[in-house]
Amino acid sequence: MVDASLLGFARTGALGPIRLGLARDEVESLLGSPPSWLANSSKARSTIWKFEDVEIYFTDHVVTMLFCDAGTLTNGGEALRIDPWVIRRRLSQAAFEKAVVDAGMSFERRPGPVDQVHVVVNGVAVFSFDPDASGTFGLGYWQTDR
Repeated sequence: MVDASLLGFARTGALGPIRLGLARDEVESLLGSPPSWLANSSKARSTIWKFEDVEIYFTDHVVTMLFCDAGTLTNGGEALRIDPWVIRRRLSQAAFEKAVVDAGMSFERRPGPVDQVHVVVNGVAVFSFDPDASGTFGLGYWQTDR
């Protein structure tokens, strides 16, 4: 099992040792074989490997994105134990931004698709917030900023 932290992800864009530019075979060496990958593709050729709720995207067998929009936003399955820091589904944008500042990091807001707001932390990690029926913006997904 590999340990990772979403605070570390916000700081660096990496989930523990899993980072952009890592080769597919290095990911497998660290995490083991993925429990699932894209349908209609072999594990070796799939562009997405899934470790529970966390997706690792590959281009030419190299990690090009880390992404999570499923479940609690903190479940990496048996291979990837994730410390959530403050992250939870529907965390308010205001509470997230305060936690970022309290942790000594910088952020900028960018418009996302539809009504989303992307909060980009340290220029490396994107946390996407969308409004609920009351207009409160809550966390919906996170990913690396390419």
